[in-house]
Amino acid sequence: MRVYKYYSAKWAHEAILKRRVKVSTIGDLNDLFEFRAIDARDQVSRAKLERWRGNYFSNKGLVSFCKNRKNPVIWSHYACGYRGICLGFDVAKEELCTVKYRAGRAPMSEAEVLEAVRGDTATEADIRLTTKFAHWSYEAEERVFCQLDDPKIIQDKGMYFLPFDYGFNLREVILGPKYQPVTDATLKEKLEAAVAEMVPCTVRSTRPAFRSFNVVFQQNKKLSKEI
Repeated sequence: MRVYKYYSAKWAHEAILKRRVKVSTIGDLNDLFEFRAIDARDQVSRAKLERWRGNYFSNKGLVSFCKNRKNPVIWSHYACGYRGICLGFDVAKEELCTVKYRAGRAPMSEAEVLEAVRGDTATEADIRLTTKFAHWSYEAEERVFCQLDDPKIIQDKGMYFLPFDYGFNLREVILGPKYQPVTDATLKEKLEAAVAEMVPCTVRSTRPAFRSFNVVFQQNKKLSKEI
């Protein structure tokens, strides 16, 4: 399945050169309600769910992708105001967890909370790990969960990364409408060589669509940019 990850130009360049994607820990996430999608009606249930949240993610991380390469809001928020790069990966569908979006938190009884905390029902995947507030739906998010002690995990300056060969096959390097091509000849050469090694991988420029609120590929070769 083709999914996308948005970066500022600097971090996209690093991802391409080092062939890795950043793993987010629970403390990195920008949604205060992340993994708090359950409407626990009593204090005991809320405490149990908070303990589960802390324990479950003490050694887990996730990589977030997006199904949409055209949404201007995502380009603005996650790709440095259209100046960044969107990387398109092919990832096995069975490895992805699709985020679902709800207007309200999912109500659960105390008994259901106990079941969910034990982790022996579908509730874990359907509600706790992949449910977000409806206003986040523009992200069209897909997630890959991982263990932070996985042998393939790379630790660098207190951050976690997974290599592309974890199952993230880079297929597209999509330059934002305001992207500024690399002026450092050495860096440019390294980036072009790295992309060339990841066959089949294409580099495409983008522009605002003429008839919709989308970011689309630049078809005019004279106006296309190089990395």
